[in-house]
Amino acid sequence: MTTNINLKKAVFTIDGIEGEEFAGFTSGMSWNGWACPYFTKEVAERIMDKICEWGNTKAWYVEENNTYYTNLNCDSGYCDEEDTEWWEGSEYIINGESVVLYCVGGGSWCWDEEVKELTEYQRNILRELSFALHKISEECGDSEFFHNDIICELNGFNKSIDELACEVRNIAEGE
Repeated sequence: MTTNINLKKAVFTIDGIEGEEFAGFTSGMSWNGWACPYFTKEVAERIMDKICEWGNTKAWYVEENNTYYTNLNCDSGYCDEEDTEWWEGSEYIINGESVVLYCVGGGSWCWDEEVKELTEYQRNILRELSFALHKISEECGDSEFFHNDIICELNGFNKSIDELACEVRNIAEGE
């Protein structure tokens, strides 16, 4: 069964694993202000390896039910079953491809989504794109096919070419 939510690429960090970033996906949902990320199996494995370095932690994967399990409160090898958490893999469609993702720690761990600042080069590209979109709108505004009310459908929101140009310009200016 495929889960149908809008996911975008993101990078995440977590307290207790300093200096590490984990590539994943976000739906924009949060829990108590913390991100609820989704990860591929490869990244989930890396997370499991890292949390096991903490000491009193056990992490394992059960292939039969495609689920990762963790217990962060294991003393002297004993883990209280009540403290065991699990994250079952679910199928998502991303860019037209089916991908199995795991919401490791979502709704339980203190994940932060890292926000990357645009470089000056990226800002310049966005400014040029904004200019080009305004120019297209000006030159084609009277055309029967290409008029100012053309709506660009992008990720579920609708914008005219002029509105899109303004949005791109705002992003370039950091607004």
